[in-house]
Amino acid sequence: MTLQEPAHKRLSVTQRIRGVPEAHIKGIRQPQGGYLPIELFHSKELDDGGIEVLGPENISPGIVGLAVDYLTRFQFTNNAEMSFPVARKGMEKLLELYEIDERKYFDELMNKIEGVDDTSIVAASQLAGFDSVFRAGRYSPVREILPDKTTISNIKRMVKRCEIFVHDKSILDDDIVWGPTFQGGYTDTVSYGDADFCTAFFMCDIKTSEKPPGKNDTLQVLMYLLLARHAANDFNGFRYLSILALFNARTNIEYSLDLFEVDEKIQHEVEYDIIGYDSLCDSLEKDRVDYAKRLDILKNLGII
Repeated sequence: MTLQEPAHKRLSVTQRIRGVPEAHIKGIRQPQGGYLPIELFHSKELDDGGIEVLGPENISPGIVGLAVDYLTRFQFTNNAEMSFPVARKGMEKLLELYEIDERKYFDELMNKIEGVDDTSIVAASQLAGFDSVFRAGRYSPVREILPDKTTISNIKRMVKRCEIFVHDKSILDDDIVWGPTFQGGYTDTVSYGDADFCTAFFMCDIKTSEKPPGKNDTLQVLMYLLLARHAANDFNGFRYLSILALFNARTNIEYSLDLFEVDEKIQHEVEYDIIGYDSLCDSLEKDRVDYAKRLDILKNLGII
């Protein structure tokens, strides 16, 4: 296998997959249909009690997705600092890169986060606007992010659906890791990545698109899971992760796939060629051998 070499190293997971056009870094060349076509995943519609998502929104889809993600975290943690970590980094980088000081306004927004009331949703949407500064060095004035009534209603309803999904994936609320990063699992090629959340067995990603997840989405959550398992020596909470789970809060459909249902050649190619590991993850290889026994345990626990 040959490492698909980026133009320079130390990329985030998203940059590795999609490339960095302004730096002339190309994205990953995936096989026809992708490493993990969504058709391989088991899909099901969650029972949300008849919640409906209404018409089109008036703010960018990216901001809507982040607001849904961060407000879902807040519903479980009741802690704004834990729920908006990248937004704070973006606010700090805004001062560093552009000499725009929004510290006071940022703190005002954080103090408005109380749940999924209208005021909290507007504040969360504006806080999400700081993310792009940290992730891509780009900034649009957050004060201009003003979701209308339909957008607020949609965000509220999608957060409710996400709460159902999170409860479904966790055994206990305290087995949820929000925004996990993977110190001990990074390489010279991939040096950063933060997933939406994981539980004892599931690596989870939340989407709010009108379309099913694509090949970049499935590769992203696979890379997160592999990074986590390689980092498991540093954080034991990652030790039993093996199930990829993507949830589209707009369509209310969950897509899940156990890694050991995937051809091991695909797993190994992503480990070696995409992430840049020199060796495989020993515990993953052992779990693959013990897959049948592991399935019985998961079924007995009601996880699958």
